[in-house]
Amino acid sequence: MDFGPDVSTYEGKRVGLFGDYFYPLHRGHLTQIDEAATRVDVLFVAVFANDPHEQSLIAGTEFAQLSPRLRERWLSELFAARPNIRVLTAPVGSDHTASFHELALRCHHIDEVFVQDDETAAEMETALPGTARVTLPPNTPDAATIRREGTSAHWEALPRPVQLHYTKRVAFCGWESSGKSFTAEHIARVLATTCVPEYGREYYEQLGGYEDIAESQDALNTASGQLHSLERAVGNRILCVDTDLIYTQFYHLKDFGWMHPALDALVRANAEKIDEWIFLEPRNPLADDGSRFRYNDDERQSTSNSLQEMYRHYGVNLHVVDEADDAKRLEVCEELVRSFM
Repeated sequence: MDFGPDVSTYEGKRVGLFGDYFYPLHRGHLTQIDEAATRVDVLFVAVFANDPHEQSLIAGTEFAQLSPRLRERWLSELFAARPNIRVLTAPVGSDHTASFHELALRCHHIDEVFVQDDETAAEMETALPGTARVTLPPNTPDAATIRREGTSAHWEALPRPVQLHYTKRVAFCGWESSGKSFTAEHIARVLATTCVPEYGREYYEQLGGYEDIAESQDALNTASGQLHSLERAVGNRILCVDTDLIYTQFYHLKDFGWMHPALDALVRANAEKIDEWIFLEPRNPLADDGSRFRYNDDERQSTSNSLQEMYRHYGVNLHVVDEADDAKRLEVCEELVRSFM
């Protein structure tokens, strides 16, 4: 709310308040907010923040705690084109009356409160006596059902920013010609989702080659392109990623003999937000397209072992697939990805 008009300008305007924990935010919330916004000149949407209560909401579920900043960001993004809807985080202490009274002051004044249940209505009546209250129609599914049954079971009920947050990113990695690109693309097709291609290959194709012309800066350029591609990608519960920044770091070490500190920082921060890694051993015949190292089988295996060591250096839990048969390898990888879902 700090970046909208000063609340003093709301004198004489009808101001409404809609508050929730948004655990998680779903399309039913958006419908309620739309309905509330039509009834007032300005609608404040309050993201309630109370650690103990939030922990009780997700107890016994697979949900991790969501920061108020993230929930506020989701709503701000979705209503960015609606200047009459202002989103703010509202800490809610044990004394709800005091918390809601302070919230009303932050909004300058509140003429109408929109609630979803009788309990919230009673709290608002105590905190803001005499303020008009409107009970909005219930949601189906509601947030409690989504928490209990999981996001995958109610995927279409989640707005796009929330889907992006809960999309699991699976990196397919391994040494050259291990089949990771083909496998990633195949799994993406089977699961009707997106595959993010290896940006490094595209980058070096634009330069006309790789071997003997690579420079240290190329690693950062590759990382930047990879991260940008990931941010734009929209997956269907799962996002298949062809290689990752650890692979880029491995190439840098191989070419220049030292680990790039900027890449190191990005990997340790998990800037790519990878959830799972599937590592393919080099059981495919070498596909010599002129852009690969011409290693024999022993050299390929030795390099693959060194690459695995780098992943373990970064604390990655690899799912290693060591199948020589193409069909069996795809089957094992598909089963793994489905288990992540």
